[in-house]
Amino acid sequence: MLLPSHTFTFTHPSNFVLYITAIVLQSVIDMVETDNKVRGVGELEKIYNELKGVKSNNTVDIFKHSNGMKNDTDIGCCSFFEFKPAFGCAFKCQYPCYLAPFWNKPVWNTVKDEKKILKGLQRTLFMINERKVLFNMGEQADALLLLRLGRSNLFHKIIDMFQNRSINITGHKLLLLTKDFDDMMWLRPSYENVVMSVSLNARDIVSKVELGATSLSARLLNLLRAKSKGMEYRVRIDPMFYGYQDDYVSIVEEIAELDLEPAVFTLGSLRLKDWGYRKAKSEGKPWIKDMTEQTQWGRRYPEHKRVEMYNTVIDAIQENFPDSDIAICKETYSVWKQTKLDPTRVRCNCNYGYVDMTRD
Repeated sequence: MLLPSHTFTFTHPSNFVLYITAIVLQSVIDMVETDNKVRGVGELEKIYNELKGVKSNNTVDIFKHSNGMKNDTDIGCCSFFEFKPAFGCAFKCQYPCYLAPFWNKPVWNTVKDEKKILKGLQRTLFMINERKVLFNMGEQADALLLLRLGRSNLFHKIIDMFQNRSINITGHKLLLLTKDFDDMMWLRPSYENVVMSVSLNARDIVSKVELGATSLSARLLNLLRAKSKGMEYRVRIDPMFYGYQDDYVSIVEEIAELDLEPAVFTLGSLRLKDWGYRKAKSEGKPWIKDMTEQTQWGRRYPEHKRVEMYNTVIDAIQENFPDSDIAICKETYSVWKQTKLDPTRVRCNCNYGYVDMTRD
């Protein structure tokens, strides 16, 4: 068991007792907690509902849009914790995501009150002690937005809080989901309990569609830095555009050539809510012409095309990374059943351990 990387000054004997208690509790958790237990998609919601006094600051939230896949049209998505110190988007991707109204508008790229962020996070980390969870920092803003906004000090205070064993007794982890790169991210000698997740796409899509985001090469550099720091790192290839299957296979092969071994690969196809589809159609985006299927998660490519995309890339991942977990994001039960993946044992980008997508 690792001890904290910093020293403490105990001003009162009771503080020392609390510290030793924390260490003992962590020892017990280390012995009994494993990543292999398969849980239902709704378990985290029960934990979240017990976080009295923490939810009110709106920094920690629960993402839950599935009660378990039962019918072919049901969407599979594990519930997960969102950590939201900032909101907005510094990029201008041409596929309308829900942050599209805030593209490159500084007034909307906002950071919440620092004291409330840190206080709420500290209390949450301490209160959740029955199991380890993953906090997704990258759902309502790129995880590195704080650095773009000049708030590197706050960013590293958050990193340090996850590494502080007197606060993060249980060993919860912070997920940094990004399509950005910033040297300021890599100032710490270690990143215990921090997971780097990098969103990748075909080079042609990056240059023509993901405007303002960093290059594919720069994003891959995040993975190399993460490996050098001894961090867990994950890959998200999402949103996938039909017709670029060979490019996505090439990305997988490039990751292998860099001697990287991501713990998790998550794949997702292009999907647009109704307003996003109308916006893209009004702007004459050529890539919407094949998006003819309406699902519970918006307009998408026809099912057979999505299955073709996924299985092509899944084959490449399994060939190059036999030990990596693979998941597909916000997909129907019907699509899951046509892939080579097991929906009853899923470890995806946003989840700490394994989830059974078919039960709540």
